[in-house]
Order: sequence, then structure tokens, then C-alpha cells
Amino acid sequence: MADFFPEESGIEHESSRLTMGVMRNGALAEELHLDALLLLRRSAPQRTLTGHRHFEFEIAEWEVQGRSEVLDEIISMTLATAPQPRSVCLAAQPDSDFPAIIIYNAIFDVYLNDQLVLANQTGLGIGTGISEIPPRRVDVAFQKAFDFGELSFRAGACSDMASLSESDFRVRASEMGSIRG
Repeated sequence: MADFFPEESGIEHESSRLTMGVMRNGALAEELHLDALLLLRRSAPQRTLTGHRHFEFEIAEWEVQGRSEVLDEIISMTLATAPQPRSVCLAAQPDSDFPAIIIYNAIFDVYLNDQLVLANQTGLGIGTGISEIPPRRVDVAFQKAFDFGELSFRAGACSDMASLSESDFRVRASEMGSIRG
């Protein structure tokens, strides 16, 4: 574990597990588990006017996929073609990079099997107590809530984050994207 943010800009290939509640009529209908892939481009750290170090990053690719038992279909999410907002990681204090707060921003589309059902949904993920980059030992709470028919897909968490090689990322992203045609 490092004491500081990576000093150089870089690219990260990651995998994780997303868990979100699926509600029907106010009751939990399913705890949905999805596999996720994330490719991000990280800038070099800078110092804010208040003295805290931070770095911005762009989510360049995002693939999420899993089977919903309630819908009996594959649900997937991917980045929308809309311009993506910047994301940020900020040291919680001015004298040390860790612990830090990381905020992921994304605009995404939702598919059932190969059919686009929701476009340009906004998502926000926040992790606190970050002690390394890429973050590993914390869950990231996210707001990627959306409604579909009588179902409400609620906020959840991202866990089990791990780094991937670029080639492993490409293979898995291609497999996930193939369901959409």
C-alpha cells in the first residue's frame, strides 16, 4: 500500500461485483448481482486551493452484466454515447493523500438482452476511507437507481475490486458486449 496517489497519469483496467436491490411494490423482489468491468484514465495529482491533493479521472469504458431472476433476462449497463462527466479522488486532509474520498460519475444505458430499455441514466459512486489507488479494501456505495416497468432498481454497492490485464479486460468486455449484438 502506497502513502501517496500515483504521481503519473495512467490507465486502469478493473473488475468488480455490483449488488443492487430490485424492488416491486416497495418490497425487495431480488438482490441483483452483476459483474462489472471498468477502464479509467487517471490524471496526475494536483493540489486544490485548500491544500488537498486530488486527481481527476474519466471512465472510458464500463460494462456491467448479470441475469435478473425477476425479469428472467440478462440485464446489462454500458456507458452512453453522451459526453461523460469527470470523476475525482480527493485526499480527506491536506497533509496526506490517504484516507481519501473517490467519486465516480457516469452516464449509462440499460439493456435487457439486446434491447435498449433506458438511455442516458446518471450514476454516482462514492467511496470513503480509500487507502490505495486503485481502491481495494472498501466498498463503493453507488446511486445508479432507475425504474423499469413495475420494478425499481435501487442504490447498491460495488465490491471485490481487482485489477485486470488489458488483454483480460478486452476479452471479458467483448464477451459482455456481445449480448447486445
